[in-house]
Amino acid sequence: MKKLTQIIEKKKEQIKNDELVNERNMYLDFAKKYHKKHGVSGPFDEKFKGNKIEQRKYMEGLSKAWEEYKKNKRIKIKKKKDFIKESLNESKAAEMAKKMVGDGGDPNYHFVTMSDDYYFEKDGKMIKYSASPESAPLQIKTTPTIGSYTFGPFLNFDESKLFCESIELDEINGPRMVKIEDRKSGEVFSRYLICKLQPVWAEEEISIKGSENIESEETEELKDPNAEYTYRNEEE
Repeated sequence: MKKLTQIIEKKKEQIKNDELVNERNMYLDFAKKYHKKHGVSGPFDEKFKGNKIEQRKYMEGLSKAWEEYKKNKRIKIKKKKDFIKESLNESKAAEMAKKMVGDGGDPNYHFVTMSDDYYFEKDGKMIKYSASPESAPLQIKTTPTIGSYTFGPFLNFDESKLFCESIELDEINGPRMVKIEDRKSGEVFSRYLICKLQPVWAEEEISIKGSENIESEETEELKDPNAEYTYRNEEE
């Protein structure tokens, strides 16, 4: 009896997951057409220049268009979910990722997570900002979770990679890192920014009058407060 109950519960969970994936796939397909119609790759397109207000307006417009589309097509979904809100607030996708990533289960769902994290080099080693913020060359303003947002689930790697590539990395406003994780292996792909501080040369003049040395002010600062970011791809 106990075994039968477990089978029933497992089947219910599978049906629930299938419904979630089905609706999300319908939304993703609609979103791709919506982005194409508006000439952008998504809310993080360079067109918005990292403006959070404009990004939110665009996503609200997408949400309204999606609801109108479902109404016109008479699409009825048993369990309503606001995917726009979930995407912006890291809701169910993040919870599912925490439970499923690396658990070896089937189907092998994929999740995409973006964050403000970045890498920097120290003593010949690549270090994550979140692992050692006190020794990082550049401090950033972010949230306790390093501005982390999770999207998914995606049915396969190609689908999640396509979504991942639509996210533009931005050294000023973020995100600075995006990664793909699945149930089978955990992290399978990542794209991130590396912060490198470049040396700056300053010119100095000395006027000698008798025994007096008069030093002129430096024309430039010895250290550059700004950092140069470069891209790096990593696959496993």
